[in-house]
Amino acid sequence: CIFINRTILGLDMAYSTFIEPVRSIRTNADLACFLESAAFDSYVNFVVALGDSVRGIKTSQDIFVPEVCEKIIDLLNKFREFFDVCPPTNTQSRFGNPSFTKWSAMVKQ
Repeated sequence: CIFINRTILGLDMAYSTFIEPVRSIRTNADLACFLESAAFDSYVNFVVALGDSVRGIKTSQDIFVPEVCEKIIDLLNKFREFFDVCPPTNTQSRFGNPSFTKWSAMVKQ
């Protein structure tokens, strides 16, 4: 089984070299081997630790947004509304998507 965890082997990670990741799980047998490996346990423990580290922390906070930023956000939202009105068309055109012309005209108004 090729899935090992260097810290479990007692190796000092400071002296490790980077190895470019390669796809190693190609068969059901490879997957079964990985699911039983120390590397898999390390990945799961890392994800659990990440989850635990943010438990109880708000995912959104009320923050001060300067007026100029609010205006830019409003403008971008308006552009998005225009996009909803005239989405891109799936046509081949030598001069670009025809819907862009309509969208651009709406923006200029």
